[in-house]
Amino acid sequence: MADLAPYPKQFIHSDINEYNIIITPPAEGSVAPSNITTPRNTSDYDPDFGIIDFNDLTLTHRVFEVAHAMGYILSSQAFDYPVLNHFYRGYSSIIQLEKTEFDVIFDIILVRFVVSCVVGTKTITLDPSNVYTKKCVQENLVSLQRLFKDGRYTFYNKIYQDRT
Repeated sequence: MADLAPYPKQFIHSDINEYNIIITPPAEGSVAPSNITTPRNTSDYDPDFGIIDFNDLTLTHRVFEVAHAMGYILSSQAFDYPVLNHFYRGYSSIIQLEKTEFDVIFDIILVRFVVSCVVGTKTITLDPSNVYTKKCVQENLVSLQRLFKDGRYTFYNKIYQDRT
């Protein structure tokens, strides 16, 4: 993996997933425009949203925020490349990663899955009744196998799929 030292740093949440995002439905009668691409053109559709659970907040390389969020998307049961594509398009409409940052996302996701599986397996040996950790390890193993099967080229190609 590349030397990350020169990459930009910022505070990152490090745990953005579907359990840590709260969305309040928009006001009754409002309709989402069909061309929402950035928060700036959502005047007719303005749901309230927020992020919770700041236990993993840390100052580190900003590329980790993207890789961690993508890892959560890929560890879902759907292993959804289209959602990954939409997430990256939304993120990059606000913050553009440098090419060198973008190029390490795949590796960071792989490492995170491996570490999660190892730590999760150790946790299960200490507490075999931990159903949540068992589920996470199983999902991460499936996702890790899928990423290895699909490979780096497919992963990056899917991120850019249908980009306009």
